[in-house]
Parts: sequence; structure tokens; C-alpha cells
Amino acid sequence: MSQDAFVAPEPAHDATARPLRAWQRRALTKYLATNPRDFLAVATPGAGKTVFGLRIAGELLSDRTVDAVTIVTPT
Repeated sequence: MSQDAFVAPEPAHDATARPLRAWQRRALTKYLATNPRDFLAVATPGAGKTVFGLRIAGELLSDRTVDAVTIVTPT
């Protein structure tokens, strides 16, 4: 499947999920199309990096690519 043809899906079964911002949709599409070992999202504070990361985690859990997710934050 070409990267241009792949479109990130909207979250299933979650009516409370906020729609992703344009940059988040593009980054999610790129991530899901390439399935990289690692991925760096750089954006200003408040731009939605956490939402983006959680969406990727949800996708990977949903399709059983991973069994668990560990979240680490600074104190």
C-alpha cells in the first residue's frame, strides 16, 4: 500500500474522542503506513503531542501489535 493511499482511521467505538488536528492526522498516517521502530514528534507545548502519542498507543493495542504500553513522564 502506498503511503499516499493510506489514511489514518478515526477511533472506533469512542464517541468522546476529540478529532485529531491536521498535523496529528498527517503524522499518524505516516506512522501507520511505515510502522517505524521509533518515531519523533516535535511540536510546541500544547500542540497535542500527548494526544498523538496516546492515539498511536491505542492503535497499536487495538490491532495487537503490542500487548501493553508503559507511559513515563518527568516529575
